[in-house]
Amino acid sequence: MAEINSDADVDTLIWSTLQGSTCAQDYLDFIRHASGRPAPYEEAFMLAERYWRPFDEAEAAQLIPSKFPEFIAEVQAQADGGNPVAMLHLGQFFTKGIGMKTDEATGQAWLRRGADLGNADCMILLGHSLRKTDWTAARQVLEHAVSLGHDFAHLELAEIDPQRRLFHLEQALKSENPYVYALYGEHLVKQSQTEKEKAQYVQWVRRAATEGDTYGCLLLSSWYGSGNAGCAKDPEVANYWLRKGSELGSASCYSMLGHHGFYAEDGKLDFLNDLRRASMLGDTWSQSLLGWHGVWRGQTVQAQEEGVFWLRAAARLGYKSAMFRLSEALRAGRGTEVDNAQAINWLEKGAELGHSDCQSALGHALLRGEITEQNLERAHDLFQIASLQGNAWATYLLGATYENGDGVARDLKMALKYFKEASELGDTWATYKVGAAYYYGLGVEESNPSAVTWFRRASAMGSSEAKAQLGIMLVYGHGVERNIEHALKWLNDAAAKDNSTALRELALLNESGTGMSQDLEECTRLMAKAAALGDRMAHDWMTKNCPEKPAWLQDLMAGESQEGGRPEGAPTDSPNDVGPGQI
Repeated sequence: MAEINSDADVDTLIWSTLQGSTCAQDYLDFIRHASGRPAPYEEAFMLAERYWRPFDEAEAAQLIPSKFPEFIAEVQAQADGGNPVAMLHLGQFFTKGIGMKTDEATGQAWLRRGADLGNADCMILLGHSLRKTDWTAARQVLEHAVSLGHDFAHLELAEIDPQRRLFHLEQALKSENPYVYALYGEHLVKQSQTEKEKAQYVQWVRRAATEGDTYGCLLLSSWYGSGNAGCAKDPEVANYWLRKGSELGSASCYSMLGHHGFYAEDGKLDFLNDLRRASMLGDTWSQSLLGWHGVWRGQTVQAQEEGVFWLRAAARLGYKSAMFRLSEALRAGRGTEVDNAQAINWLEKGAELGHSDCQSALGHALLRGEITEQNLERAHDLFQIASLQGNAWATYLLGATYENGDGVARDLKMALKYFKEASELGDTWATYKVGAAYYYGLGVEESNPSAVTWFRRASAMGSSEAKAQLGIMLVYGHGVERNIEHALKWLNDAAAKDNSTALRELALLNESGTGMSQDLEECTRLMAKAAALGDRMAHDWMTKNCPEKPAWLQDLMAGESQEGGRPEGAPTDSPNDVGPGQI
């Protein structure tokens, strides 16, 4: 076996060892190790994609043996023989979990052996590992490296000594490492007061990206994508830098490419490949979005099952948004069997970690008491916590607890206060509830003009219930001049969205012949549909007027009652998500 003297030697050894492997993770570990250096990434990705299956880690290990242990054994043999470069890479594999489970203690032990032999890279990586738990020990190792003339160690010291960050970055520049250029340029851009200054310092980041630093590529993409840091907004240039970074195996660059494509207006599905590659490399942000896409947009059972796999992968790695989305899939039975107990378990985990959507959904489940034991007081408390974080849904639900006296003393003024707050946060139903409060005088003095203002606002946000209420006001002349023609426009618009209130009112207009020719058959059809959708007054009308329902009417009501539209808790087409480092 050839002696290991450099990163390139290790990359070559890994690649030769993996030839013939049918384990997708082998090729992904190779990409993770080589990222940022010239390597056959595309071939590695193609092989990983060919052999990838939606197995969990334990199942995959049993079914498809890895060849990585053969490589590790060869590296360890050289490390045991006193090769510090081999010790360095063993330390990397253990501390980063490449080709094996993460084991910081074993990794640090190998790095310490290499550091004792005077290997600067071992000292710096050891310092990086130690600063996660012991800054004092990390500082000692890094300062020793600096004393031996290893300027790159200043990069790690910049994290330990933030007050002198600029000094350390300037010292680290002497190492002529592209990653240092990227961090130095980023720091100066953040400190700059004018766009002209920022544009000047962006040159450091551009130099880093040009020399192959993937973090520099990511920064330039972000700045060109948003038009910040003295960079003119240019999506094409932003994508150019992301592509350059992805060609060097960067999971973050693949992730950003995938997210850009997901929200693009052209509707192309090219982004799925980028999200999948980032997900395969362990990027939880991408796993969560790819999982959401598979569960709710997947056209086949297989696509939905794969979506659940990615949501589980991200949730197990602690990604809170994935916990929420996984609970939605489990409650709806999308890509998996319905499992309410497991759904609640994931919501509990996410809520404990402070995720406001998990807190809101868990509170909602506790409020209703359908899939878990009812607990009104805890539900109210969860809505309080989530509302404090600016969650619109939680703020609406908090108002609802005050409105109904669920887990707290009934207080219509407090209910209105939170409905208004939720409306300001963009919650459509809360906006309607404010209008209803003014219309019925709930917690505020009755005011038809104010009700109209809020109903129109909710209507513009898409509320069919607000449109129905505006139609009713026009039918009966409540606070406005009676106008059946305009009323019908509002009611028909709401009825087209299967709003039961609008369907009931249109049925009554057909019954009386108000604004149209009397049509009792249409009246019955509309009333049956409203009753099937849960309108109590329509149900009473049907019981009184159609005690013996004909077959066509029974079929209609049965069919309507089985329609559900969006499953309860299902996300919209534009899910809120967070980016790397924000969970």
